[in-house]
Amino acid sequence: MYKTTLCAIALGILTGCGSLSPAGMIAASRLDPLETPPADISVAVSVPKVVRLRDGDAELTLSFTPASGRAGDTVLAQVPLTVTATADGPRAPAADEAIYVFGFNADAANALSVAQDRIKGLRARGVEGKGSLSIGVTGGCLTAPLPGALPVATWLRTGDDAFVPLTRPTDMLQALQPEDRDLLIQGLQPC
Repeated sequence: MYKTTLCAIALGILTGCGSLSPAGMIAASRLDPLETPPADISVAVSVPKVVRLRDGDAELTLSFTPASGRAGDTVLAQVPLTVTATADGPRAPAADEAIYVFGFNADAANALSVAQDRIKGLRARGVEGKGSLSIGVTGGCLTAPLPGALPVATWLRTGDDAFVPLTRPTDMLQALQPEDRDLLIQGLQPC
C-alpha cells in the first residue's frame, strides 16, 4: 500500500513541512523521541468521515541516518499503529470528519523501543547523523466516495499531556504528485 508521510520531525530540530502548525513546532521541539517510552506516545489522525482507518492503517516511523553514510549504523523502524477505541481524541470531530486515536500493540512498542535503544547507543559512541519521526497513513477504506478532497491532520500526545496539533489539515490529493495521488486513490477501496 502507498505510504503518505504527513510530516517529519528531526531529532531535536524540525525539518521543513508546510503544514506543521506553530503549536506543533513547539510540541515537537519538546518531544524526545529517544527517551519517550512508546506507551507514553499517542497519535491522532483526522480524515474525512468517509475514510475508515483500522489497526495498521497508520504507522509511526523512527529513523536515523549516520552522517558518515555507514549503512551498518542506519536505523529504520516502521511501526504500525493500533486504534485505541477507549482513548479521547484531541477534540470532537466536525460533522464531515473522523478522528482516530492510535497507540502501539506490544510488538510495535517493542520494535520502537529497540530502535530507540539502538539510536541512543550510536549517539553514545559519538555517531553523528540525522534522525526523523514521522506519522504516515498507509491504508484505509471508503464507506462512500471521497468528496473531492482528502484533508488529513495530525496530533501528538506524550504521557498525560493534552493532544497538540502537529499538522494542519492538508488536502493530500492536492499535496501529492499526480502519480502518487493516483496510487493513493487506487489504494482507498470500498470497505
